[in-house]
Amino acid sequence: MYKIKISAFTILSSIFLLFFHKYAIEYHLYTQYWFYDIIMHFLGGIALAMSVYCFTIFFNLSYFKENSARIILFTFVLGLFWELFEIKYNLLGSPFGTYPYYIDTIKDLIMDTLGAIFIWRIIRLKNK
Repeated sequence: MYKIKISAFTILSSIFLLFFHKYAIEYHLYTQYWFYDIIMHFLGGIALAMSVYCFTIFFNLSYFKENSARIILFTFVLGLFWELFEIKYNLLGSPFGTYPYYIDTIKDLIMDTLGAIFIWRIIRLKNK
């Protein structure tokens, strides 16, 4: 039953993120509301951490089970890959290499990590 609940929450959080991202692209919410990107990166961190945790449960990955804080690190690394994706496809809010670019990238990585920490805390509370 636990695997079904974790899977359902992971799928729902991913669909929720995808829906709001699609909606934001369609209605230019990333440029209209300065905080929308912050919310989306937090939700992205939640969805990524839940995905990692779901794989951990289903495939019995002891690497993550022994120390669930590794989920945070893995989510951070996936966030770095997302930032590289933004560079490669020129999805940047500010020109590459400028001060606003670095501030935005750092903020994005922090929010990804905070989303993962949120999930990590829930996992720890659930496993006590």
